[in-house]
Amino acid sequence: MFHESVLSLVEWLAATDMEDELALAILDYLLAQGTKTMTSLLRQDSKYIEYAREHDRLGWDNFLEGRVSNTLFQLQHDNLARAGSNWRIKTWAKKFVQHLLEITHRQWSYRNAKVHLKKVEGRTEQEHDKIMQEVRQMMLVDPSELLPEHRALLHTDFLRLGSGTTVERIQWIEQVEGAIQAKRVVLLGQSKGRPSNHDFSRRDSRTVGTGIPDEQRSNLSTTEKGLCRQPLSKDG
Repeated sequence: MFHESVLSLVEWLAATDMEDELALAILDYLLAQGTKTMTSLLRQDSKYIEYAREHDRLGWDNFLEGRVSNTLFQLQHDNLARAGSNWRIKTWAKKFVQHLLEITHRQWSYRNAKVHLKKVEGRTEQEHDKIMQEVRQMMLVDPSELLPEHRALLHTDFLRLGSGTTVERIQWIEQVEGAIQAKRVVLLGQSKGRPSNHDFSRRDSRTVGTGIPDEQRSNLSTTEKGLCRQPLSKDG
């Protein structure tokens, strides 16, 4: 399953005008599964060597979680322009990240099958798949959809989350959903002409945790109120 996902990505790269040298380096890097650096897979005089160094500073886990050096997107932007492609780099980048997350999802599925999740956690395979799909969707949430103090949720160690318990994944999903709704409540209050209390330099009796006024907090669910009360760690 892992190899199928990698090959699917590389076929897509070739179909979207990525140069062979870079596409093959990405293929070899993924197949090595963290045992090789990107710089080791390119000639030292390659025009892609600077990207490779930036990539290696980010590392394997970040790459599989969709955190990619902007240099790669700039290089591909140039490739698309030279090829006269109809692809826009923003759309291309989003699709590229989706391919990477699909590889991560396949890894999760394999690990979960190995530890027999159905027997351990009492859920059907369909229920596990649904939860995994929800995690994948939340991984793609734009940081701008969250209040600043909740954006650490999107920097969770997703490989650890994927290999952890289903309860941990459900809790993370609920936290992200609550954070999205908290941002919407703040925006709703502002659209109705209420003065914004989302100011970290001053706190008063009308603000708790996230800076959401008491009258707005009444619209929050239990999960969202929990987000308001508790500071979030890097891992959510």
